[in-house]
Amino acid sequence: MSARDENKPIREGKGDDTEGPASPLRLEDIFEDVGSIFLPNQVGKASSRDVLIAVDTNVLLLPLTIGSDALSKLQAFYERLRAEERLFLPARAAREYISNRDRKFADLLKTLNDMKSRVNHDTKLPPILDTEDYAAAEKALAAAKNDYMKALAKLGATVRSWNGDDPVTKVYAAAFDQSNIISPQQELSQVLLEWKSRRAEQRPPGYKDASKPDTGVGDFLIWKSLLDLAETKKKDMIFITGDEKADWSVRVDGKGVFPRPELIAEYRKASGGKNIRFANLHDVLREMDVAEEVVSEVEAAEQIAISHEWYKSIGIPQSFTIYGGRADIVFVRERVSFELNVALGTAESIWVYPNAAFPITLSKYVGLPGSIVQMAALVRMDQPFILSLGETLWAGDKRGNTLLARLSSISVLSESEVKLSFFYAIHIGEEDVFSP
Repeated sequence: MSARDENKPIREGKGDDTEGPASPLRLEDIFEDVGSIFLPNQVGKASSRDVLIAVDTNVLLLPLTIGSDALSKLQAFYERLRAEERLFLPARAAREYISNRDRKFADLLKTLNDMKSRVNHDTKLPPILDTEDYAAAEKALAAAKNDYMKALAKLGATVRSWNGDDPVTKVYAAAFDQSNIISPQQELSQVLLEWKSRRAEQRPPGYKDASKPDTGVGDFLIWKSLLDLAETKKKDMIFITGDEKADWSVRVDGKGVFPRPELIAEYRKASGGKNIRFANLHDVLREMDVAEEVVSEVEAAEQIAISHEWYKSIGIPQSFTIYGGRADIVFVRERVSFELNVALGTAESIWVYPNAAFPITLSKYVGLPGSIVQMAALVRMDQPFILSLGETLWAGDKRGNTLLARLSSISVLSESEVKLSFFYAIHIGEEDVFSP
């Protein structure tokens, strides 16, 4: 570990992000069996009885956003794999599901409450416009609203009544137990020591989550479980996952395309020469000949889940008060920060200045909130530039971290005080970059 205070944000131009030097023989350690390097990584279809199927945490959470008809088809899918004795779940994924499930239910309740609040309105028609027809329509609307609110209240009561017996958890209770929930065979203390060494070398998977409270060990525990299963079963595997970070997959246009070659080599070594591939749930369902309407619904839910993941870390509101018309402002996420120098331009714009003390690449980006940012199209600004309301500034540091900050409002508090408000996003490393 470095002597740097782990609680302090990393400012561009300061410190180092690694915990120790990588071994000079890193490639020899990873690709130990040079004879298998040129072999294809071919895994059969999910319908093959010779292919193991393992499930990731994000896949377990996915059915919380699909309909009951699709859920019943998904239950049949799991029952089939369970009967064929080739369905497995890493214990860490099971624990992560339970720790996140009730938070998902809380999101459902919030959605119901938001729907209730949108229905309520007290707008009164001016008396001169009030007619008998309008009065009848208003009465019918009030009755419909009352029925609608009762239905929402009933749904809320149903969610609140769930106590480990919700429809999704019932599916998993039937699909998984001690016989197919898998854990690393090593003592956890030894696993943790190995993880610290791998994290220092940025060896996949998990190092991209090193800034999380668990330091990313969750991904490694899942991977170790898969390797131990491979060592026992000696079969090809499909790992169903929505995780497409760069420490799991080789990426193209922000999407995971191939498993990292280091992971393929490690799986081959553990399994005696077998192969592994990563797949989305909808792809596996299609290979298992599940009804196409279910496949489409699951695919749509996967896209929503991806959107939810980036939304949790972007679109964060932040305001700054500047005095005398000019100031340094700092955007922070976890241990990464960007410091910018800005000045008031007009009532609807500010000036943004390159900051020599913290050298970063600056640009201006125009795009819809939530849209993927095409980084290659951005042009570096070497001179001060004007950022108007609704426009987004972009900054990138030499570690590959990215800031996008949309100027949302400018409020004059006094002759010497101005409040600037932004919605901002900091994307760490090779995360997909979305506009806030």
